[in-house]
Amino acid sequence: MSTKQTVLSRRSAWAAGAGLALDANGYLPSWQENFFRPLSPHALASFEGGSGNELKDTGRRSAKMRATHSSSALVANVFDYWTGRSDRVLASLGLPLGADSFSFEV
Repeated sequence: MSTKQTVLSRRSAWAAGAGLALDANGYLPSWQENFFRPLSPHALASFEGGSGNELKDTGRRSAKMRATHSSSALVANVFDYWTGRSDRVLASLGLPLGADSFSFEV
């Protein structure tokens, strides 16, 4: 089995195990289902204000964050937890402290 087939198979198994339905292209019915926890108000506002149609279905495309292969959903799932906790991240990376927030879709 190729790497791509393995990823697609595992994505389908994850969705089935979570009781979620994927369409033929790997998209969930809503973008909210693609998150371990709801987006923080800061992240939600960032994605709503962005121009990437991450959260909005258009006439031609589904919202990008509905895709189980969405890189922006991956980033938000990992980093949104750290919103409001930026000093911990900066310290772990050996960077100067004092950043007041993380931004998405800037």
